[in-house]
Amino acid sequence: RNGYKWPVKQEEDDNVGDFLILHTPGHSPGSISLLFRSTQQHEGIESFSLPVNVLFTGDTYAYTTRNGGTMTGFPRYADDSIQQSHTLRELLNISHCWDVIAPGHGHPRDYRRGSVDSKKKENLKEVKRVEMEKALKELLLNGRIKQ
Repeated sequence: RNGYKWPVKQEEDDNVGDFLILHTPGHSPGSISLLFRSTQQHEGIESFSLPVNVLFTGDTYAYTTRNGGTMTGFPRYADDSIQQSHTLRELLNISHCWDVIAPGHGHPRDYRRGSVDSKKKENLKEVKRVEMEKALKELLLNGRIKQ
């Protein structure tokens, strides 16, 4: 996915990572998401150290408390549900690049939890995929209804 790279520094020679600015249309034609790619190690949930890559999604992909709480593309508020579903598919295709989603609404989703052993890590990859696939179906259904 193409994007604009923006370095983040704490001090002059201390590069902590960068932001990749991604065009993520659908909620609105000019929607963007920011992918922070860390170059430093951070203490993890279970006392292991790993870089944290965070996808700031704004209204493109967020958390709702409806129906018991779920991730959503907010199809009711999408400018173009079909375009937004394509955007979510692209974010899913780069899901190996991010560990945490920080949405514009709701709480962050940390997909690193319990990822010490490879079996748990694979399960978390599947959770990430299933959540996004559900939001995709929701957007596509809404797009068909509007047409």
